[in-house]
Amino acid sequence: MPPVLFLTAFDQFALKAFEVHAVDYVLKPCSQERFDDALARARQRIRQSELAALGQRLAHLLSDLDTAPGAPAHDTAARGAAAEPPFAERLAIRLGNRSSIIEVRDIDWIEADDYCCSVHIGSETHVMRESLRALEGRLNPLEFVRIHRSAIVNVRRIREVHGTAGGEALVVLHSGVQIPVSRRKRAELERRLGRPR
Repeated sequence: MPPVLFLTAFDQFALKAFEVHAVDYVLKPCSQERFDDALARARQRIRQSELAALGQRLAHLLSDLDTAPGAPAHDTAARGAAAEPPFAERLAIRLGNRSSIIEVRDIDWIEADDYCCSVHIGSETHVMRESLRALEGRLNPLEFVRIHRSAIVNVRRIREVHGTAGGEALVVLHSGVQIPVSRRKRAELERRLGRPR
């Protein structure tokens, strides 16, 4: 939720303000000073969330550096343990009133399908009621790479990358499936595969 600030002439919405974790609840009429205090609180909350997001991004970058070939060997467990979010090892796929559990390491690739995702494992396809962006956030970025706005692939399943005449690229998986790579994502894919730029 974004920071929410209630400004109202009615006090009966106070309970709703607590439910959405409002930054402040200001009853009208109010003084300019009271209004300015509420805005300052909201701005501070926004800065805190931006700093937390920046900290997570820096932790991921440091983790990438530590696992890169030729990185100096030193213990990063203590530093990275608190900052690194846990990544999913298994996913639950709902099938009516039951759930099927799949191992993330077995996934070949994932494609966007409206507001759902199609998860491909060998010849099987499982549909998850989750957006590609949300699912991407749960996957280890060292193991999965987004190669297109509608496709994420398991790096270990990539057999080849083909360039095309128009400067585009295709990823070929071990299963033989071919998936287009967008121009914007090609540099990141090549970096993940260890290719020089």
